[in-house]
Amino acid sequence: MNEVNAQVNASGGGVSVVVSTCKDAQRAARCVASILACEPPALEVIVVENRPAGSTTAALLADRFGERGRVRCIAEPRKGLSSARNAGLARARGEIVAFTDDDVVVDGEWIAGFVQGFSGDREVACATGPILALSLRSEAQRTFERFARLGKGGVRQVYSIAEPPAGDLLFPYAAGRFGSGANIAMRTAFARSLGGVDERLGAGTPARGT
Repeated sequence: MNEVNAQVNASGGGVSVVVSTCKDAQRAARCVASILACEPPALEVIVVENRPAGSTTAALLADRFGERGRVRCIAEPRKGLSSARNAGLARARGEIVAFTDDDVVVDGEWIAGFVQGFSGDREVACATGPILALSLRSEAQRTFERFARLGKGGVRQVYSIAEPPAGDLLFPYAAGRFGSGANIAMRTAFARSLGGVDERLGAGTPARGT
């Protein structure tokens, strides 16, 4: 086991977190605060501002979290969520890179969950987790959770291209089958070997969704 992998397995110290934002400093700060509260801690938090002109995100993050030394904000002027994620991926130093969005508040065991998902099996290249509603106050929120929720259940599932599920003719192309981009992690080297995220897809592009 190499040194970086040992860090990931032992303490989460090999996990870089990339947060995409689009000129919403307060929401990005809330997300970062929840990541910094995780135990074990992430190696670093990279916030990518996808609308940098006139943004106050970098200044606010420096003011609130600058002394921690683990938070940095970078600008990615190319429009699109995928472009922002690739900018973060290019700068990630951890063996694992986790992605989330500025409107997410992560659980305190979020990093630990990814560490567990990757540890002990070098064949695991990507892991995802559930995305739950932060609030169910409105009828729209309750309706979304009832009919279009982003959770895939609480039972661990493992997928492999070499072993497609029987009878699933759309595998592996069914939208959202494996999870969603606001709660996903990959081995950094693997993600880079693919050329990162397809920048023709995602929010801010004609395709809109991933």
